[in-house]
Amino acid sequence: MKVSLDLSRTILQPALKTLISLCIWALCCLLSTSPVKAQLGFDLGVETSDDPELEALYRDLSSLVIFHERLDWVSDEHSLGMMEGKLLEVICQVRPDKVSALSARLQEEVETRGKVETRWRAAQRNTAQGEPPPALDDFRADLRLERVLMSLTRGVERRDRCPFWLTAKPGYRGIHRDAGRFQLVLESMSSLQVVRARDGWSLRGSQIGGSGQGRLLIARGLSLKTALAMGIELGGASTFPTNESGERELNGVLTGGVPTLLRWWLGGLRFDTELSFLARFPEGQDELLGFRVSQGVGVSTLRVSGLLPHFMLWTGYESFFPRGQERISIVRIGTRVGFSWGG
Repeated sequence: MKVSLDLSRTILQPALKTLISLCIWALCCLLSTSPVKAQLGFDLGVETSDDPELEALYRDLSSLVIFHERLDWVSDEHSLGMMEGKLLEVICQVRPDKVSALSARLQEEVETRGKVETRWRAAQRNTAQGEPPPALDDFRADLRLERVLMSLTRGVERRDRCPFWLTAKPGYRGIHRDAGRFQLVLESMSSLQVVRARDGWSLRGSQIGGSGQGRLLIARGLSLKTALAMGIELGGASTFPTNESGERELNGVLTGGVPTLLRWWLGGLRFDTELSFLARFPEGQDELLGFRVSQGVGVSTLRVSGLLPHFMLWTGYESFFPRGQERISIVRIGTRVGFSWGG
């Protein structure tokens, strides 16, 4: 038994720490590459932060383009036709002078970078001279920028089709983000959990199980890129410990909590940084009080009828403090699925 404990402390724990560090380093390197940035929907390098209305319009148009790219954008005419209804919902509510200002900035940026088709054909000609063939991923960010401009131009051309109840007014705050809104967030949260053994994070002693919660939060959009939310969660958790007979048994517990999270956006990705105060209620025992820190990353679709769906991957660490006993540590990794509702 002592050899097993020493093996866990000297080999397993350093190996896990090294593996986690390597994964974080590899993820940072991957996300820093231009093709991956474009695929995930990172910012395209157009400066609009000096004007909140331009920023809101730009973010909404980018969201529309990213959504239809994820559906597989092949024909410009087909994709622009599919998005026309949602495009008019945006364009009709923005003052023409703001639309023109954003169009001028986008056109200037496209001209500075050069048309993607022209650069692509030049790269193809260089292939005959021994150069590697062009890869679409190398042009994807610039191609998305051109599609945002195309979408804006199509919206201007179709502006005479705006319904009478959608009128342009000052202070456009966007549709497909959180800015300036109070929202009701409803979501389910499920995960795999690993409960730390008394002797540490050993493979032999740690308990593996599952956990699931339903959550209801109130969120406030602080800006186009940030929001703050707070609410409640209720659910259950389970592990499968070994009893005295050496057989696995189900050990369930009710759970509750008060989550507080900061949501922030990076292009088309959303990140939730969370701190939650938790309680677990084991049958026949005193309640366990503790906390959770977690980080989630995910995507949203477009807002429809006030609903903005989202899907998140998340991982977190929980710690509980039983009275007169050692601290209980839990690592969780799982998914969150839900929607935000607000006008």
